[in-house]
Amino acid sequence: MPSKERYKNKTIFLNVDLCIKGIDESIWSYTIGGYQVIDKWIKYRINYICSRNDLEHLVDICKTIKKTIILQGQLENI
Repeated sequence: MPSKERYKNKTIFLNVDLCIKGIDESIWSYTIGGYQVIDKWIKYRINYICSRNDLEHLVDICKTIKKTIILQGQLENI
């Protein structure tokens, strides 16, 4: 599945049967060191069966990125 099809309408598609909804585009497109964090996480796990813990970890990463974006916005306003 190409990268451009992995995210649409606030939904991350992990495969044809599994998706995570409610993810803002700013979280999906967040980069560190030139790498799109969530996309890189998914690409690293191609042909890999993720456990429930792996998926919970991905959700935690999304929550952490969301908080980071909020904090960066607050710092810009100081």
